[in-house]
Amino acid sequence: MPLDSPQHFGWVGLGAMGWPMCLQLLKNSSATSLWIFDVDESVLHRFATEAPEGKEVRIATDAKQVADESDLIFTIVPEGRQACQRGIIIFMCGIAADDEKFSVIYAILKTMGKSINPMGGRGLGLAAKLSNNYLSGIIALATSEAMNLGMKLGIDPKVLSDCLAQGSASNWVNSTVNPVPGVCPDAVTSKGYEGGFKVQLMEKDMKLAAKAAQNVGAKLILGQTAIDAYASAASDSRYRGKDSRVVYKWLVGETPRDRSCLTRRKAVHSSSWYRS
Repeated sequence: MPLDSPQHFGWVGLGAMGWPMCLQLLKNSSATSLWIFDVDESVLHRFATEAPEGKEVRIATDAKQVADESDLIFTIVPEGRQACQRGIIIFMCGIAADDEKFSVIYAILKTMGKSINPMGGRGLGLAAKLSNNYLSGIIALATSEAMNLGMKLGIDPKVLSDCLAQGSASNWVNSTVNPVPGVCPDAVTSKGYEGGFKVQLMEKDMKLAAKAAQNVGAKLILGQTAIDAYASAASDSRYRGKDSRVVYKWLVGETPRDRSCLTRRKAVHSSSWYRS
């Protein structure tokens, strides 16, 4: 790959996240040509017709042709579709910050995302992703448990979430995509859990993190419990295909669109539990 300015890009995989990312790359980069490949041939032709004017898009017969014809190849699947569409995804890169190629890679990735993180070397981007998704899954499950506990003790879910956001339990999941429908009105959790990072993908990443931990001797106390929770949710037809925070609905035994919890203000009267 020319270090100064690669012109011929390749992209493998135009799915829910690959498509918007590839569009961002075409719109904002200096690429003169783009080779694309996907197992779904209809997707390739549809993307080629919707590509920005002035950008040459070529359909490859397989992934090998993409590699042969391109200076730089993308096969990444980072965050959710919404972040990809808005161009605000976070990249975790298997490269050192002082690598001579990083400045070029940084400029290209910046056309698609807001934060580019060199993790130190080959393979460490994946290590960062597994660590991130493991922690994210644990936090989402713990937030679901805490919300369920507080609500059953009689606290309004929005009041509880606002309180948690101000103390030591503050976290991104609670404040931005709280698992309880209605707490964060604009989040996928308030829209039937449609979109976002699917629960079966969270199960997969939790298992990959656990396997990696086993390989390097890193002790995970909470891992198996979380894996069991996500696996159970993913195997239930009511939750499979939904955003991973649907694990809350699995926890409380409700269907994804059941919002009755928001009208149940005092499931247990405040004086009935602390006196026993």
